[in-house]
Amino acid sequence: MDEFTGEEREEIRQWSVGLDTEDDVQRFTAWVACTAFDQPIEREMEDVRAFDVPGRIPLLTLRSLSPFSEQVSAGSDDGR
Repeated sequence: MDEFTGEEREEIRQWSVGLDTEDDVQRFTAWVACTAFDQPIEREMEDVRAFDVPGRIPLLTLRSLSPFSEQVSAGSDDGR
C-alpha cells in the first residue's frame, strides 16, 4: 500500500467501505481487504465463512431421468 498516492489510498478505502458485507462474495472480499491490507470495512463480521446454505440441497441424477427412477413421496427424503 506504500506505493499508492494519497488519492489512490482514499479511493481504495472508499471501495472497501462500500463492499456489502451481507453478500457472500463481497463479504469475503471485504474480509481479505481488511485482513491482508488493513482496509476499513462497513461493519465487523462475525464469521466470514458463514454462507447462507439451504437446509436441503436437491439432487438431479441421470437415474432420476430414466424410467427406473424411484418415486419418493414428498418429505420422506431429507437430502442427507
